[in-house]
Amino acid sequence: MNKSLPEADMLQHLHSAIPGIAWPAIPNPVGANILALLQQLEQSQWCSPETLLDRQLAQFGMLAAYASHHSPFFRTRFDQAGLDVNQPWSVASHAKIPLLTRAELMQAAAQINCRAVPREHGAIHEVQTSGSTGQMISVLRTEATQLFWLALAMRDHLWHRRDFSASLAVIKALTPSMDDPSVAARIG
Repeated sequence: MNKSLPEADMLQHLHSAIPGIAWPAIPNPVGANILALLQQLEQSQWCSPETLLDRQLAQFGMLAAYASHHSPFFRTRFDQAGLDVNQPWSVASHAKIPLLTRAELMQAAAQINCRAVPREHGAIHEVQTSGSTGQMISVLRTEATQLFWLALAMRDHLWHRRDFSASLAVIKALTPSMDDPSVAARIG
């Protein structure tokens, strides 16, 4: 078995989406996006804690402004915490946001979910928890959030040095859209 870096193992198992080109492989659009995210995550692990925090707070600021504009629940949540979502975020201001509880998520999903999602984020899909606690939770995800999930799952496989030439069994619930192979291939 090749004991090289897991990223090198992954690269040798890439399949090209273009017939007649094996190496270097040209992945399909979903694969290319996942590889781009993996590269950024790989580079980010070498950033200083301050740089990571700056990037996280900047991203959170964009998310908070959007949620405040499109989610009645989060608009109220930010207002009640005395936060102006248009101001730069800090660890202290972020800490003022009360944690979202399971009960709130179950009772106020219609107010929590944003009324509009950027077109570029792709289609919206509902996903559910298994209900192992006796209460199933439904949330919405987009094709963009699915890409992040896939990249983080791949990163987990790389960290654990899983053999990409071997079989992998996964037990998970599928959304109805995943029953359509063309949708599953497009969104991963």
